[in-house]
Amino acid sequence: SSATGFYFDNARRFGHIIDPRDGRAPTLYRRVSVIAEEAATADALSTAFTIMNENHITAVIKTLPEITVDLVRIGGVHVRLGRTV
Repeated sequence: SSATGFYFDNARRFGHIIDPRDGRAPTLYRRVSVIAEEAATADALSTAFTIMNENHITAVIKTLPEITVDLVRIGGVHVRLGRTV
């Protein structure tokens, strides 16, 4: 999932992923990718993780040891969490 995809307004406030806490497009990461056995799981988690900080993501994936998460922070730094592929 990516916060840099489609936007509904010219100010880029409202994207295809909306943070339910404030109604705006998330801004923590450029990209969130999840590797999982099932595509639906990867899709759901990558979308959910776009609004979560890294500590919360880490807490979730501790309960899902088969998951790998690749994040690209807004500043461009790449972070891999979870299982090593």
